[in-house]
Amino acid sequence: MFKKLLNIKLQWLDEAVYEEVQDALPKVECFASDVMKIKMEIESMKTVEEELKEDVRKASNELHTALTVVKVLILWKTYKSSGNTHEMVLIDEEGTRIHAQVEEDLMKKHLTVLKEGEAVSVNTFQLKDYLGEFRTNPYPL
Repeated sequence: MFKKLLNIKLQWLDEAVYEEVQDALPKVECFASDVMKIKMEIESMKTVEEELKEDVRKASNELHTALTVVKVLILWKTYKSSGNTHEMVLIDEEGTRIHAQVEEDLMKKHLTVLKEGEAVSVNTFQLKDYLGEFRTNPYPL
């Protein structure tokens, strides 16, 4: 008799646990669905972040197209193991100076235009940090 009562109580317990599990399954499935959505959003954000980083990298190395009028203050040629270049200091109408460099293969094309003391229109250029040992202006350090 004791064994029969124990079996009945265990059966009730099993049924109660089973009912609790059945009641919880939709909630667990809902949580699983929410977690999956969040994971997809995170992956999407990671993709957007990588695209933005790539855009920043491209923009920092991209050619800038703008019509800029400058005057060539000083022009000189340098001889480097990496290749010869023509260096110059340019000044704009506000008096801001910038060091400019033209690769030798491009200089042939512009040699007649770039003369000391002459004003020129520059419309295609690339901005880079100047890491040379001789600085023609104080910024940036």
